[in-house]
Amino acid sequence: MWVIRNLPDEYKAIGELWLKKFEIEKATKSLKDTIEELHAYIIQTEDDAETKRALSDQHNKNKNKTSTRCSNNSHNPLAQHSKEDCWKLHPEKLPKSNKPIKALMARKDTISISHLTTAPYTPKPYPFARRGNQTTITKTRCLLKDSGLDLSLLAEAENTAIYLENITPSKNMNFDTPFHKWFNKEPSLRHLQPFCFMAIMLEQKQNGKFDETGSRGIFLGYGETQQSYRIMDPGRGNIKINHHVKCRKT
Repeated sequence: MWVIRNLPDEYKAIGELWLKKFEIEKATKSLKDTIEELHAYIIQTEDDAETKRALSDQHNKNKNKTSTRCSNNSHNPLAQHSKEDCWKLHPEKLPKSNKPIKALMARKDTISISHLTTAPYTPKPYPFARRGNQTTITKTRCLLKDSGLDLSLLAEAENTAIYLENITPSKNMNFDTPFHKWFNKEPSLRHLQPFCFMAIMLEQKQNGKFDETGSRGIFLGYGETQQSYRIMDPGRGNIKINHHVKCRKT
């Protein structure tokens, strides 16, 4: 603290006022700095709490996502499919329940499809659907049994069975075909081939002039267009859609 000596009383009073003013300004500045530090600490604490909350939410989200992911090591790890969708990639592991169907119908992109169920093991309330499903399953079973394929190609066999049903006359439709009812024209039967026969398809794109113009494959069904075929490469396991195909019995 400053001390004022040898000055008149009026100057001493003025000096003391200036000293008090200086001390007040110093204390005010110190208090202001303290308030700013406290405010910065509060903001930092709120940011840390928000960060921790976000990390916790992300952790819980990843935990839930991991818990619903297929954990079978024998499946393709690159697929990253969930437990509900496991049967789509592995039809041989199709569960005997409606849970996968219910999960599929609950998705937003299938909102226009209504899944109507009956009581367990009593499909009698819907005889038309029951008979139609039984016919499709019977044809699919015959295709798999006759071709000797395993259940990994169940989807291809069932797709072919449904394709053949759509161009087959039905007694319930006065021996008309679903294809004719939908497109108002008679279906062509010239392109039909035996299921799972050896097929030779023309390669449209070649790597060199002396490469083979055709390759062997297994006929698995028909494409979305009427004159295209689905051929599986037995070496690689991939399926190609080709128009120029000739089938022969092995």
